[in-house]
Amino acid sequence: MKSHFFPKQTKKFQTKAGMVDLPILYYDTSAFMAFFTADIARARSLLSGTGLKPVPLLGGQTLVGVAAYEYRSTTVGVYNEVGLAIAALPDGTPFAELALAELLLPSVLRRLGFYVADLPVTTAEANAAGREIWGYPKFVTKIPLTHSAANFDLKVMDPEAPQESIFELAGGITRYIRLPNIDLHTWSLLNGDLISTRVTTRGSAQYCLRPEMVLHLGKSSHAMRQHLELLGLDGKRPFAFSSSDDFQSILPEGKVMQP
Repeated sequence: MKSHFFPKQTKKFQTKAGMVDLPILYYDTSAFMAFFTADIARARSLLSGTGLKPVPLLGGQTLVGVAAYEYRSTTVGVYNEVGLAIAALPDGTPFAELALAELLLPSVLRRLGFYVADLPVTTAEANAAGREIWGYPKFVTKIPLTHSAANFDLKVMDPEAPQESIFELAGGITRYIRLPNIDLHTWSLLNGDLISTRVTTRGSAQYCLRPEMVLHLGKSSHAMRQHLELLGLDGKRPFAFSSSDDFQSILPEGKVMQP
């Protein structure tokens, strides 16, 4: 399971839930990413106060991702995680033409990143590490996830009302093309500082366009539901979806972006 891809862990960080070795190594994961378009003015409202601006697409839209991870073997335990993220650049950074083409580059070469608006997880250890080391907006809850070659069903439950869902993303998958997993570049806020974190990945994913799946909001009043509603994702189909059963990744400590 371990290989030359994974570096030595050279730093320790004491969280409220225990010691974490850095970088965090993810040896065995299934990863799923649903890509949506959202109104850029709505995304700009959600990014207010972050020092970031949404990346524009045609028609006054921007790119939003809903990602789900089933971590089966990692150096911070076994857990599930879901992320809601918006494609963004720091204020004052000029937009490049075809900015989204940067997603094809290794994360170290990108300016474009994804601001993590919500990041529910299923364990206290993962929650403490994400919040205290990176400032990720994590919370602990149940995340039922089932998947097969043809179907996908994800729910995120409300931690304060476990019988209510924040949202469900479910439907059929048609697999069209296999490509390498893309590296990840995230933005987060830690103690008022903008943090850039560049995640290296390997493995491959199968991509499909216009999957037969829909995102539906539940009856929860949680902040994540409010964010999804603000972005206009209730009842919306993703324009693309990727799934990977051999996803591996390295999560290093983030870097503070200088004003």
